[in-house]
Amino acid sequence: MSGSPDTGWLAGDDRPAPATLSGAERRLCELHGAETAVVLSGQGAATAYALAALTNPGGHVIVSAGLGGAAREHVEQEFLESGRTVDFVDCDDLDAVAALVGPRTQLILTESMTDPGMRPIPVNDLAALAHSTDLLLVVDNTALSPAQLRPLDLGATVVVESCTPYLDDQAGLGLSTVCGPSRPLRRIGAQAARTGGRPDPWSDRMLAQALRTLDLRMAAHHRHADEIAEYLRKHPAVATVHRAGFDEAPWAVETHTGFGGLLSFTTHVPVDAARTGGAITVPAWEQPGLDPHLVRVAAGHDDAASLIGRLRALLSEEAAA
Repeated sequence: MSGSPDTGWLAGDDRPAPATLSGAERRLCELHGAETAVVLSGQGAATAYALAALTNPGGHVIVSAGLGGAAREHVEQEFLESGRTVDFVDCDDLDAVAALVGPRTQLILTESMTDPGMRPIPVNDLAALAHSTDLLLVVDNTALSPAQLRPLDLGATVVVESCTPYLDDQAGLGLSTVCGPSRPLRRIGAQAARTGGRPDPWSDRMLAQALRTLDLRMAAHHRHADEIAEYLRKHPAVATVHRAGFDEAPWAVETHTGFGGLLSFTTHVPVDAARTGGAITVPAWEQPGLDPHLVRVAAGHDDAASLIGRLRALLSEEAAA
């Protein structure tokens, strides 16, 4: 391995297997086709625990430039302070990723779809690169969920996901999940148990219940996002629409069943952030090359008409401004 960790599961971890899986963890194993799963307290906890378990101080990690939210905050702060080094790169550019692999590189961390750019990452190709260089591949699949992409089937080592918005059906449980082989997840489960990172039984039951309808809900999210994208493409105030699709990514026909409920668009004039909220937001995080006119939309699973109505009003106000 390029930067093989000398502790933990890669060197042989003889910790006992985790206790009997909870209801939510069993369902996650079924959805991902995983050997085991761990549910954790905290939206960014899955990424934090996975990186800590699968890398060593002094190691180097390649991270998607589009990683956002609590996961990016962890990588930029606590992870770097722990003695690791990080390079950020567009993970859909395989040559750029390969150029960063060095003797201390241990792991690649990518999302399955960039947000807010909404570009699907070719996880199968990235997994082939990781395997050829003896690296681990961690995929944040929050944007798609296992209902529309199963990264483990494509060669990912571990999958991490925030449970909001899709897995917990917008319940706001504040949980995240790690799915993958039993051996690396032993270490993650042990760390979480020692540090109070495991959820309470009520939250686990709520997540398990929500997971029963995940496939149906994700199909509706995908359908409504496509309807909203079609409306936006015809609106004169909209410059560009970013919505993943099989026409733009024909290779995904073999790997994806859909692209979730996220899309974004840019306008000819800046949108007043004060007029947005809820499912329509102006991204606040900083990313290189992020268009200041960009608006992010999260389509629900109930219907698209109400959200299209909100967008119509927003764009009419901007056009009149």
